[in-house]
Amino acid sequence: MNRLVFGLVWICFVLFPSMVQAEVIGDGNSDNGIEDDRMPLITLGTELLRQLKPVGVIRCKGQVVGTAVIIRTSPKAALIITAGHVVAAKSADQCQFFPYNMFQGFKYQIIRQPDALKDRHYEGDWAILKVVADLTAFGAMPLAAAEKPVKQDRPAMLVAFDQGYNALAASQNDCVLLRKDKDGLAAGQPSVGLDSCDSGKGASGGAVLVPSKAGKLHLYGLRTGFLSRNFNSDKGDVSPKRGDKVDVAHFANAHHVVTAAIREQIDQADQPN
Repeated sequence: MNRLVFGLVWICFVLFPSMVQAEVIGDGNSDNGIEDDRMPLITLGTELLRQLKPVGVIRCKGQVVGTAVIIRTSPKAALIITAGHVVAAKSADQCQFFPYNMFQGFKYQIIRQPDALKDRHYEGDWAILKVVADLTAFGAMPLAAAEKPVKQDRPAMLVAFDQGYNALAASQNDCVLLRKDKDGLAAGQPSVGLDSCDSGKGASGGAVLVPSKAGKLHLYGLRTGFLSRNFNSDKGDVSPKRGDKVDVAHFANAHHVVTAAIREQIDQADQPN
């Protein structure tokens, strides 16, 4: 089912001209770089699929604009987290959250979000949404404790929307967290992490998951996009060449870590009024 993907998909030109959608590069030769190994969730085992049910999508005017994750549930309401640029400058009246494998969407309210993205490295690119509905059947994704520093090549999984399949998909082969160089991509941006997990259009807000010692998946970060050293203020990040390898000194996919500060915001939002 592997597909070749040859370029970056540009998003948010008006509001975020320097931000690009996370993308993969493949030329059929896994020895020289990134290949697309995403698989639809429906092809995964029952137990793994059960853990991934909190992941859904955001649709605006019927179109998927990103991925989102249920993080708290009760019979009356649910809290959902996604990348900030997925819901920025979009009318919530025209958008809905769709849980996994559901044709019914739910209106949401943005209840926590930074005032603005701080820079092109995605610092502050997150938002917490509230849905007034009982989503307990889907469960809530537990949160991981952020590590400092990240262990190089720590195994991970990305679960996010895939435009090719038109469904949620998982990237798990060769999907690892990458340690940042002190002078490399996103240096000085403590909330921005790098990874090698395949993703494409619609993946923003996707769940970057890490397993516990017991094997249970926890939410470590949110897919935000793609970072490259080849930045041009007029054109944004320049696409890597076919077959280029992930390299934290030059380019990699990026995620926003679910930091202690974000977890505090979640706890505050989860308090009864």
